[in-house]
Amino acid sequence: MDVRWSAVTDEVAPYAFTPAELRRAESFRFAADRDAYLAAHALVRDCAAALLGADPAVLTLTHLCPDCGDTEHGRPIIEGVHVSLSHTRTHVAAAAADRLIGVDIEETGREDVPDSVLAPGERGDGPSRLRRWVLKEALVKVGATSLDGLAGVDLSHVDTDGRFRWRDWDLDVSLVDGGRARLGVAVA
Repeated sequence: MDVRWSAVTDEVAPYAFTPAELRRAESFRFAADRDAYLAAHALVRDCAAALLGADPAVLTLTHLCPDCGDTEHGRPIIEGVHVSLSHTRTHVAAAAADRLIGVDIEETGREDVPDSVLAPGERGDGPSRLRRWVLKEALVKVGATSLDGLAGVDLSHVDTDGRFRWRDWDLDVSLVDGGRARLGVAVA
């Protein structure tokens, strides 16, 4: 398993992005969103390359939506490994593993996670709301739940950073970049 995060910079690895990736990148209205998108797509190639023993520049990243079959969006795919990625305007995260893996990263300082996605026991104030949110997003990415089912995922036992279990999933949540972002990982 290889999990990485990075602050978004103006420099992105000069990988050969697919036409679909370039179209999507160009569709972003703001340069910061485009930079973060490309940085996450470069970082996930680095993670996959580390596991596959391959040159990241030759790996192709595609997408497949499990609901509609569209290849312009959906779960990211690199042949031979499970991958996941996440980006905000300031941070990116990526992961690769030999089993299902999901990753989410969010900027700290925002505790605006809506009650509607939290189980009743999770609705307290403070940083635990964001801890639970990044883990729930990671669980969505592995298919363990859906956006509509988030309130049914009770992670009220997650009140610190560290490693946890939820059903058959290993979860890990931590602060990164000197506390500027929170990283959540779910793996089978």
